[in-house]
Amino acid sequence: MTRCPRSLNEEFEEDVRPPKRTKFAQLTSNPTDLAFFLKQIEESDEDVVKEYLSESTGEELLSLLGTGFDRKSNELAVIFKVLAIIIIRTRKDLSDVYGEVGRRLAEGLLEDAPLSSCFRALKPHSSAEATKASLQLLSAVVSADPLLLGRSLLRSVNFEHPDWIQIARRRNTKDAIDVRTCFIN
Repeated sequence: MTRCPRSLNEEFEEDVRPPKRTKFAQLTSNPTDLAFFLKQIEESDEDVVKEYLSESTGEELLSLLGTGFDRKSNELAVIFKVLAIIIIRTRKDLSDVYGEVGRRLAEGLLEDAPLSSCFRALKPHSSAEATKASLQLLSAVVSADPLLLGRSLLRSVNFEHPDWIQIARRRNTKDAIDVRTCFIN
């Protein structure tokens, strides 16, 4: 709001309030900060996912996939892990309050840019962590609505592509959950 000055020496004052920022806005704005957010989710005693969903719809996470064609494998892995955790939590224990949010995120992942990021992480040159995170995320998407989203994903996947054969052959005997295990799940 502006007001008129009472005298010539008094300047105009504006009541300018900064835009409302959520607690997690900075943590979910780029992959580097998102790694810290993921660490909070995994290690905190508080329910970070529930607190995050009370302030956001998660759309900014999808935008990280839409804008980042040249994202590194480790950045993609972090984004995929956070999205998978949120979708799974909204499907399980947060379904009564945030079930629709998780479903919208899952549907958003099947759009062109996010889905192509998932497929790019499945390339043979991608890291095992990115490949596993992508497969786990695709599994979480299907779990959100097996009938509709599962069929939609099946229509998008070319199982005859050589990359899918390579995924089935990637293994690491030292890793309890390797790429092949994620591929089967």
